[in-house]
Amino acid sequence: MPKSSKKRKEKAADFAKAKLKLGKGKKAPSNEIDTSFKARSVALPNQTIRTEEQVAEQGIPTTRRRLTYDDLLIHLRHYSPGTRKDALQGLRELLGNHQELIIPNLGSLLDAISKLIADDDHSVRKSLISFLEWVLDQIPTATLIPHAPPLLLFAAAALAHISAPVRADSVRMISVLLARVPHAVVSGTGLRGAKAEGPGARILDGLLAALGVGDSRGVGSDQSLSNSTKSTLLATLSMFLQHALTISPTFDRPDSSIPTWFFASSFPSNTAFDSFIALLSVRKANGMQRKGRYVELNKGELMAGPMDFDLDILDPDETLESNASNKSESEVPLL
Repeated sequence: MPKSSKKRKEKAADFAKAKLKLGKGKKAPSNEIDTSFKARSVALPNQTIRTEEQVAEQGIPTTRRRLTYDDLLIHLRHYSPGTRKDALQGLRELLGNHQELIIPNLGSLLDAISKLIADDDHSVRKSLISFLEWVLDQIPTATLIPHAPPLLLFAAAALAHISAPVRADSVRMISVLLARVPHAVVSGTGLRGAKAEGPGARILDGLLAALGVGDSRGVGSDQSLSNSTKSTLLATLSMFLQHALTISPTFDRPDSSIPTWFFASSFPSNTAFDSFIALLSVRKANGMQRKGRYVELNKGELMAGPMDFDLDILDPDETLESNASNKSESEVPLL
């Protein structure tokens, strides 16, 4: 009998839960492996992989941290907001000391910084606006216009961003571009009749959506705006409408909005290039006499077609026959 009770106690002990004392944790097994570790970062703001001797030997312009232009473009795509901000400041330093680098690298520069317009970090966007205000003043307007589309594309897209601070900073970006290249910003608005290709209509819709006007209410347009944001938005919209309404009527025409700057290198002199542009300009009314649905064509126009004329409604054979018959009738003497 005592033996059986002892066995029952031993079996019950196998399934009994050990009671722990208050304030003490569970004791770790003797064969447990501790996988925890500690790490510390070491920040070296002036760290560089180039020595002064290497910089002098290569002769490549660098910043104080010995970063080249290509290095800074790579840093603009860095995951850290601080690195992206430092890259913008480095570009300001490098291009300020070597302004001869701006024009040759204008395409790659504007393409790289345009992707920061909708950056998630406010300090990066603020540095970008400051950098653009400076660098655009160093570029002639005629040189800047062909490279403006990437900036306008990302700025127009940022106007519809889900984040209100990003939309507010994109309005400031539009204001900066309006002060430098107004025609490129408002092209395609269509407020003066003929509508050409351009981001103007999309930018106008974005500005109205930010204000919550009419049917143009965008994402988050019902959110309250600060007084400074409202002031900037209204000033930018006013500037946009002024440029859109005072723009030259011929600027939105397809034949006058075609860029021709890339042809300049093919001509031996500026005089020859200007003569070429003059030939492509819109012809006067006295150079094209319309008689009903017929147009008098010279030999060159018969092959290429006159400017500002729809060749689909023109029958050259019928036109020549009509001109010949009119000429023969005019030569018949009156009895």
